[in-house]
Amino acid sequence: MAVLVNVFSVPFKLYHFSQSRNVTGRKRSGHHRQRSGHHRQRSGHNLQRSGHHRQRLGHHRQRSGHHRQRSDHHRQRSGHHRQRSGVILDR
Repeated sequence: MAVLVNVFSVPFKLYHFSQSRNVTGRKRSGHHRQRSGHHRQRSGHNLQRSGHHRQRLGHHRQRSGHHRQRSDHHRQRSGHHRQRSGVILDR
């Protein structure tokens, strides 16, 4: 009787494993489908983002004048850095 139960339990386990595997496979495919849908939403978000990027470019254009002023400030700073390096050489 024990041998029969073992023989029965082994195929049952295998069947149960295959069934569980099938369920996971289905679950995975379902998740993948959801993911693809999410990807579509993401692509739409990308489009929205690109629009935002365009706005950002426009903002950058407006900021270009400020950037020029900043570059001038950096030049002054670089001169200060040269003086500082001279002090280090002196030491």
